[in-house]
Amino acid sequence: MKPFDIEWHNPGIIGLDVAYTSPTAGALLRYDPSSKTTYLVDEHYLAGMLTSVHASAIRRKFGCFPVRIDPSANRKERDGENIIKEYREEFGPDWEIKNANNAVYSGITKLHAAMAEGRFKVFSTCQHWIEEWQNYVWDDSKKNAEGQFMPRKKEDHLQDATRYGYMSIEDARPINSTKVFTHPLQSWSPMDSDTGY
Repeated sequence: MKPFDIEWHNPGIIGLDVAYTSPTAGALLRYDPSSKTTYLVDEHYLAGMLTSVHASAIRRKFGCFPVRIDPSANRKERDGENIIKEYREEFGPDWEIKNANNAVYSGITKLHAAMAEGRFKVFSTCQHWIEEWQNYVWDDSKKNAEGQFMPRKKEDHLQDATRYGYMSIEDARPINSTKVFTHPLQSWSPMDSDTGY
């Protein structure tokens, strides 16, 4: 969709798929409580750079929101060096940096349902994301432990970053805020179950 100005008080979260050789991808998600819609408003996509370069670019481009990083990156990259520790040091003490929920199948299912229901939208300026989305397919030869098909692991960095952010959308906060945002779909319940309000 065509980009528009998101209200400053609407909460946001950053999903981050990190790597040292392949692209590091960041997805800035903003949530609009009035329409119950999540928007992918901006992206970071850069390969072969130091952690400090990525952190600096994300700070300038996205602003200060909670960050969720792929937990498996700590096991695969740079002989086990702690990538989350590196990013915490580079972002600084005002940033909340945590491991993302990396449930692949349930994350894709949750995000797809939101798209189908019109609750997840992508700004047209996120060109790398759109390119990846057009080639994002299930791999019929690969299944997880539960027997569910898995996506093809090729050029999917922003898709993963988006999933990390969306799986933790309840942790989204307004910019530069330490106040925890409570997702209304998880926190609201009717006072009277008969009337529904």
